[in-house]
Amino acid sequence: MSVHLDRLQTLGATRLNAATVAEFLTAPDCLILVPGNPTRVREANDAAVIFPDLVQAVQSATGRSLAVGFLPSEDETEALRAELGVLAYPCVIAWRNGAFAGVVAHLRPWSDYVSETTALFPAVAA
Repeated sequence: MSVHLDRLQTLGATRLNAATVAEFLTAPDCLILVPGNPTRVREANDAAVIFPDLVQAVQSATGRSLAVGFLPSEDETEALRAELGVLAYPCVIAWRNGAFAGVVAHLRPWSDYVSETTALFPAVAA
């Protein structure tokens, strides 16, 4: 695991694995980072660095409180790939009310990344 992924845990993200992901996905709104192996996926560390800012931007735009997690191991990810909707690395996966809501694969320009991820979580009515 990289120092950037370790940092996510210190910032409050839940480190997930095959044994813990099912319970995690019972939260009303979940956002999971799946970075891939930093030695093989060029953008993995970049995704880990910007993930907290992405979470904050989505929460601010939607008024939702997200359960935030990450899968640091590609071995764990491969075991869950079909269930979670992992298409490519890095990606963020959204789950709402226990169901898959969508995935945003690869990094994008910041405004696109935020808008595509925010679109997976409808805004809370005021």
